[in-house]
This record gives sequence, C-alpha cells and structure tokens, in this order.
Amino acid sequence: MSRFAAVALYALYLIAGAAHAGAEYTDQLVDSRFAPTASPANWRRVFSNGTVDEKGVAVARTPDGGFVSLISVPGGSVGSKIGLVRYGPDGVLFTGSFGSSGKVIKDGQLAEVRAMTVDSLGRIVVVGTAAGPGGVKDFGVLRFNPDGSDDTSFGVAGRAAVGIEPVVAMSDDQPVAVVEQVLTGGAKRLIIAGNSFMTSNIGTFQVISLIGLRNDGSFDPDFGAYVDPNFGGRTTQQYFGSDASYAGGLVKLPNNNLIVVGTRVLSGTDTDFGACYFASVGVPYSNSCASYAIDEPGPGGSIYDGATAAVQTSADTFVLAGNASGRMAALKLKLVSSALEIDTTFVGSSIAGRPNRFVSPTAGTYVNDVAVRSDGSLLLAGYSNSSGNISGAMTRLRRNGSPDTTGLFSPTGLAAFRAPTFSGTVSFSTEITKVLIDAGRPVLYGSSPDNASAATDYDGVLTRLMSDLIFASGLQ
Repeated sequence: MSRFAAVALYALYLIAGAAHAGAEYTDQLVDSRFAPTASPANWRRVFSNGTVDEKGVAVARTPDGGFVSLISVPGGSVGSKIGLVRYGPDGVLFTGSFGSSGKVIKDGQLAEVRAMTVDSLGRIVVVGTAAGPGGVKDFGVLRFNPDGSDDTSFGVAGRAAVGIEPVVAMSDDQPVAVVEQVLTGGAKRLIIAGNSFMTSNIGTFQVISLIGLRNDGSFDPDFGAYVDPNFGGRTTQQYFGSDASYAGGLVKLPNNNLIVVGTRVLSGTDTDFGACYFASVGVPYSNSCASYAIDEPGPGGSIYDGATAAVQTSADTFVLAGNASGRMAALKLKLVSSALEIDTTFVGSSIAGRPNRFVSPTAGTYVNDVAVRSDGSLLLAGYSNSSGNISGAMTRLRRNGSPDTTGLFSPTGLAAFRAPTFSGTVSFSTEITKVLIDAGRPVLYGSSPDNASAATDYDGVLTRLMSDLIFASGLQ
C-alpha cells in the first residue's frame, strides 16, 4: 500500500502497543495510553445518540487537563444542535458533573455550529450562525458553565445573537473563530471573528469582521474601529482595497493583539492568502493588512490560494497554512513594526520563481489546522481527496518550511489515514478539523462515519499520537 493510501491509525495503535517493549515512540503512532478501554481502543467516537450524522467541529482543553469536544448535531429548531462531550485526562470517561453522563445536547437556535473556546474560568463558549432580523444571519454565541449548564449571566439565558451592522438586514454574518482576552484588572472580553456580506446604498462588500463582547454578552464599547457609538464593539476590514475578503482563522497574541488570516479575492480565478494585524481593541494598525500569493497553477489557469489556519511560531513570526489550487500550502510572516512581511528564512518547497512558499507535491490535499513543535517544525492537518476517497491527512514541515519525508511521511511528506469504526474496521472516510497539544503529544479531532462502506452515521473522532518531540503548547 502506498503512503498516500489510507493508512489506518487503528493499525498504528497496534504498533504503538509494541512500543512499550522498546520501540521508539514517534508522533505518527496512536498513543496506547489514550482511552485504552474505549471501543475502538485509543479512539473516542463522539456522538449524541442513535445513527444521525454528527460532525466534529472543535476540541479544547479543560482546566483539569481533559478535553471537551464539540459536535454539530442535526435536528435543531433552525438547523444544528450543540453537542458537548467531556473527557478526563488521557481521554478517559469524565466522572465529574457535566450534563448527563458527561454529555450536553443543546438547541441553541443555531443554523450552523462553527467554533468553540474554553475561557480562563473554564466556561465553554460556542459560536455559530443565528437568525438575525430581516432574514439575515448573525453571530450566535452561547456560554456554558464548567459543569455544562447554561451560564445565565451571559446574554439572555446564556445566549446572545449579535450582528456586525446595527441596521436591520444590512449584513449577513458568519463566525469562524472565538477567543478570550483577559484585560488589565481581570476583565474578560470575547472576540469573535468571521465574515460579513454588507449591503448599503453605495454597494455590497464582503469583509472580515470582529465583534468584542463584555463578560455579560453585551457589545464592548471599548472595542472596535467605528467612530459612531451605534457601531460600538465592531470592526470590519479588507486585506487590500475593496477586494472581497474572507476570514479563515484567528490568532490571539500574548499582549491580546489579534491576527486574522484568510483569503483575498482578486478575480473569479485568482485568490491569495490574506492577513490583518489588529490592536487588542480591534483597530487595525497602519499598513498591517496585506495579501500573499502562492500562485500554484490550477485547472484552466486558475490560481486559488486561501489561508484556513495560523499559528504563532515565535514572538514575531506566524505561519499561515491553507490551500493552493487543491494542495496543502503554507508560508511564514514576520512582524516588522506593524507590518506582516514574508519571512525569507522559510524555504518551503524551493519552487523556482516562488520562494518562501510550501506547496504539497500531492494534489487533492487540504489544510484545516496547523500546530507548531518546540523545535519550530510544523504539523499541517486536514484531509486528502483521491478520486473521491476522503482520508485524514497530515504533512510535517521542518523549521525552514521544507517537507519532512522521514518515517510514515516518506516519500512525499504526506501521511493519509482513516479512523476505525466501533467494530474495528477501517471507516469509509475521515477528515481532521483540529490539532491541539497534550503534554507534547498531538491530539487530532475530526469526523468519520461509523461505517466501512458508506458515508453515513458520522461521529466526531478524537485520538492522541505519541511524539518524539515536545510541542509548544503555549502557542496554540
């Protein structure tokens, strides 16, 4: 079987089990100490009940060292219900108080469930698209107490629906990420990043958007770039001029400043990576928004580039990861004053005429998330699509951005795999949506059907790999 073929990590778990006898642990092997009594062993299938299609959206660490997984559950009043499933350290079943047997299913009146964070007090914040006035969509935000109950101190009964425009039907909004800022004096502020399609008497605009909320779920008037107080708590921005701009990811720096990454649309056949650098109060710095071309040729002469995730790699450098004409791609930016410039130390794929860019040699590969290791190397995670066969996929890059083709990543730098079903067979497909770090070990979370022959009965899937290096967990 080729390395690109679906290498079941379930089989790799069996290899990892032998590692205790003296084989070297590597971060390509499923950690046999993670959820050892689960079925299938070393994996968690995350679901509500029955055989409906639940999709894995996000995973986060909890204050006790465990995990909370977010799934999108069909059957909500306007679309999707929220599913939260709690696990203890090492993926064991959670024995504390959390919902019903460690599980919360909530109809939050969301059309889509999009992202999650756990704040500094252990509260769980979930964002998605909510129905707004005039038939448009708003950012829907729900906050849960650490035990999974509704946090009634937030919004109305734990829920807030907020739009980027205070005028009815002026903007259609969709969130992509949420983070918490802890401010001087201990005040808390939630930042939601997303995309807004705005309509006005001078035209229509596709922009990236930021909303800042106070601890009670109301707009924070100290956040935002608008002078008009009616627009308090809001920011909109484009990467270049009036070109359509989309947010794909959000990074919060230790000083609470923010970087939004995504896609700039130059034309119907040409898009670029985009990035904007904002002060902690949501105001973009001068000359801090720009776009960066990968320019990988695609079908019909198209050159579609878009950033879907980013990670801070040092005090002043950031790696943007995403896709270039259907291939995993990445580049590195360096903060110079308030400008984000290409970091020329990032060699990437050494493509003639396009230096400092990584582009996967394997077509049909896509990035959903990225993590950084303590030695500066990177793990890009997402999926591969080979003639309609969907597999989870990882690419590892060295510090200088060149592909690591050793071990399981030989010979192309890509490892593709599928999760096991409850019965232990290889699932029909797998997609990884998130990577986070647990004491140096990469944790993978995504979606996979509990079916070996059809794309039905999807669950969230959670596993942890062994690691031969320590990841920089503080930079997630």
